[in-house]
Amino acid sequence: MLRRTYSSRWMVLHDTIFNKSKILIAEKRKAVRRMKTSPLTTEEIECIQEGLKIYKHDWMSVWQCVVPHRDPSLLPRQWRVALGTQKSYKVDASKKEKR
Repeated sequence: MLRRTYSSRWMVLHDTIFNKSKILIAEKRKAVRRMKTSPLTTEEIECIQEGLKIYKHDWMSVWQCVVPHRDPSLLPRQWRVALGTQKSYKVDASKKEKR
């Protein structure tokens, strides 16, 4: 009797703790993804400019040495967006009306 009660309580406790840790891990992953895909800050832009001068436009070296917390595959695109040279594929309201 005592063993069953302890065992069932342990399973409830284990499930509760395990579910909370899964939720915390998922929230952390979302936060990291949001941070990696967020627009570049002015400090990051300045650091990347210096890194591009030093590393001769080698994006992998810039990523490793200057902004390791960013996603290396997204870094060139984020750079173009920060400079305003990235083409936007979103349709304007005026173009929607023409269709």
